[in-house]
Amino acid sequence: MKYDDGQEIKIGDEVQIGTNCTCSDFGTVVVLVDQLEAMNGISIHDWDYLKTGFIVKLKNGEVIHYDEPDGDLILLSRK
Repeated sequence: MKYDDGQEIKIGDEVQIGTNCTCSDFGTVVVLVDQLEAMNGISIHDWDYLKTGFIVKLKNGEVIHYDEPDGDLILLSRK
């Protein structure tokens, strides 16, 4: 999967969701469901029922599942 700018979505990417800059709008890509990859400390088996997409964990602890990226997802930095 790729961001709108064509870059591949990767584990550990720091992202912004939307343009409203509250602390809950920032997070980290922690699971790539399609590739069966997860950030250290996270079990892919907790998410493999989703079959596709990726998971972003927000700074406030909330998690969001995306089937596909949308235009509101902005890559801020990559490790």
